[in-house]
Amino acid sequence: GPAAAAKPLPAAPEETSAAGLPPAEPEPAAPVSGQADESAQEEGQPTLPAEPESQDLVLFMTPLATTVAKGGRTQVTLMVSGGKGLDSGTVELRIDPKLKLVSADAGDFLTREKGALEQTAGANGSVKLRFGRGSATTDSGTLATLGLEGVAPGNAPVLIQGGSYLVKDNPIPARVVNALVTVE
Repeated sequence: GPAAAAKPLPAAPEETSAAGLPPAEPEPAAPVSGQADESAQEEGQPTLPAEPESQDLVLFMTPLATTVAKGGRTQVTLMVSGGKGLDSGTVELRIDPKLKLVSADAGDFLTREKGALEQTAGANGSVKLRFGRGSATTDSGTLATLGLEGVAPGNAPVLIQGGSYLVKDNPIPARVVNALVTVE
């Protein structure tokens, strides 16, 4: 009697703990908690060194927001983070007609690696920046410095509209952060 009744009890907590595991597993993906480090050491570590090359490419502009007088000049810097291994590609910018692109100069992300930047104008205020690097060891830096001139008052976004980013001819995804220039 009682022994048989007691038997299912240990089994039930096991079942609930097993059921509780799958929801708990995605959590280590959030790099905030301490558990993330432990799980990274267990399973994730062999892939960790490769990840910045394949996963975390970010292109962002600085300053994110700036003001320029009509007829005045300002600079917006296109930065790269997580770009180790990135050896060539194209960034397509869309520059609001309230601004005029005066110059686009290669930054240290390129020049340090015997790289170059080539600028071609596209339709509707879009500009293609084609870049290449002789070597691809630098992880982050300035891709290009954009010289802009205020043409008409108002909000003038500078958008990274698209692009292709190649690591040994394999395209990798990138996250982008745009900038806003206010022309006064």
